[in-house]
Amino acid sequence: MTREDRNYVAAILEDINSKFDFLVEIVMPMQKDVASLKDDVAMLKDDMHEVKADIRTLKLALTETNKELRDHGRRLTRLEASSA
Repeated sequence: MTREDRNYVAAILEDINSKFDFLVEIVMPMQKDVASLKDDVAMLKDDMHEVKADIRTLKLALTETNKELRDHGRRLTRLEASSA
């Protein structure tokens, strides 16, 4: 390999290295953003599980309240019928 060939290869390698350095500068902050997004998604999943549990509790309470209201309605109807 001639000196001119070596200089040419060295220049190409230097160019490639600078492009890799540029790429690393771009990718590193993105990795931090992705890690942050993973944490955010994990927190959202936890929050969703909590919301689902709360909704189940509310549905059960609403069902029970509806049963009690129907029972009160029946009792009122019987009381009204017996007092008339």
